Amino acid sequence: MADEHIAPSGPRQSWDRRKDESKRAFTAFCIFRDSADRKLKTVAQALNPPCSVANVGRWSQRHQWATRSADYDIWVDEQDRAEIARNRVSGRKRRLAIAHALEGLSAHAIKEWQVRLAAGLPLNMSLETAALLSKTAAQLAEQALGPEKENRFTKINVIIGSYEDEEHYERVLAAKSLGAPSPMPDDLTRPVLSDDTTGDTTDESGTKLLN
Repeated sequence: MADEHIAPSGPRQSWDRRKDESKRAFTAFCIFRDSADRKLKTVAQALNPPCSVANVGRWSQRHQWATRSADYDIWVDEQDRAEIARNRVSGRKRRLAIAHALEGLSAHAIKEWQVRLAAGLPLNMSLETAALLSKTAAQLAEQALGPEKENRFTKINVIIGSYEDEEHYERVLAAKSLGAPSPMPDDLTRPVLSDDTTGDTTDESGTKLLN
C-alpha cells in the first residue's frame, strides 16, 4: 500500500512516474534528474537507505532516465524563457506607467509655473528640474515603446531621352547639376562640310551624310 502509484491529475509527462516504476526507483530518478552531475554513483549514495550502483544502473536503463531527463530539461528551459518574456513585458508596462506619471508631473509643474509667472510670484521649482522630468519621461516612453521611426522618402530622377553613349549621359547629368544647357551628342556637334562639285555632305571625318 505504501508503494501505491498515484496517477497525476494533469497531462502525463515523460518525467512523471511510470506505471511499472516503483516508488524507490522513481525517487532515484528524481535524484538523478535534479542532480548537478547526473551520475549513478551520486544517486546510489543519496538514496535512503543507500543502494548499489548496479541496481541504480538497472533502473536507469529500464526507465530511460537519460531521455526523460532531457525532456525535463527542455520543459524547464521553456518555462524559464516564458518567465523572462513575462518579466520583460511587465517591465515595459512599469516603465511606461512611470513615464506617464512623470509626464503628468512635469505638465502640472509647467502649468503651475505659468500661473505663478502670470501673477508675478516666484517659482518653487527650477526650470532644470522641469527639463529633467520631461527628458526622463521621453526616455522611459522610448524604452517602453521603442524609438519613433522617421518617414523616409527616396528621390527618383526620371530622365527621358536617348544618349549616344555612357559618357554623353554623364555629361548631360553634370550639365544639369550646374544649370548649363545639356550637351548634344558628338555626331550632332561635328562640323559639316559641303562639296560644291558633287553636292554631297560629309562630316570632318569624311563620312558621307544623307541629304
